[in-house]
Amino acid sequence: MNRPFAIYPDSFDGNSLGYWRFGERGSRLTPVGAGPTFANHGAEARQDGYRTDATDYMDAAFNGMDALPKVTLEAWVRDWSNPDDVRGCVFIFYNPVTWADYITIRVCHQTPPTVAYWNLMTKVGGEMKSDIVWWGGEEILVSPDPFHVAVVLDAASTPKTFRLFVNGVKRAEGSGGAIAGLPADDYRLRLARAPGASDYTSAILDEVRLSAAARYAANFPVTRFGEGRRALARGPGTRAGLFAGVVG
Repeated sequence: MNRPFAIYPDSFDGNSLGYWRFGERGSRLTPVGAGPTFANHGAEARQDGYRTDATDYMDAAFNGMDALPKVTLEAWVRDWSNPDDVRGCVFIFYNPVTWADYITIRVCHQTPPTVAYWNLMTKVGGEMKSDIVWWGGEEILVSPDPFHVAVVLDAASTPKTFRLFVNGVKRAEGSGGAIAGLPADDYRLRLARAPGASDYTSAILDEVRLSAAARYAANFPVTRFGEGRRALARGPGTRAGLFAGVVG
């Protein structure tokens, strides 16, 4: 059936600022339900997302944004291929002029000894408000299975908190002090590369969502859409890539 699918809970509840399913949309960069279209800077379409490497990234402009006291940014990632000790920026939502305001996740595995770290950072007004790290999850990075990563800013809570989730498990949490959230401004959502010339991600990215809500406070189940049938389905009357899924 050629219709949008609600992969995430409450996908169309009005809090989704942007929601993209690259694989299931036939490798289109247009959103499902909300958000601008991504510009592609070198990423290659795959059956379950876009493959990015050292110089590749995608970005979308969010101009004239209201202040955001709550933000959730999440995505599915597969085939993490960064070399050891090369930190990768999975995604960053940031002010493209000053870089003074942003929320991002950087991931790295190191050797020796082999250990991974997942670093959630939020900056407001040029001042770092969160810099929390989960040390672990090397087996997640080296596994062929896709993993889900989510970062949450909740400046409307008491205390104001930042949370990092990997595969639905809260891995790290910190307090943001007096932060009021991201201020009103123009923003850009960039995938797979930090602004500047460092922190690239070599991986396949899919099912990206940006929300004006603190979607996750505790552990939650993660289920990738159609996991049991994410094989290439093509034939008469079927759009190429509509039911494309995780393939080797």
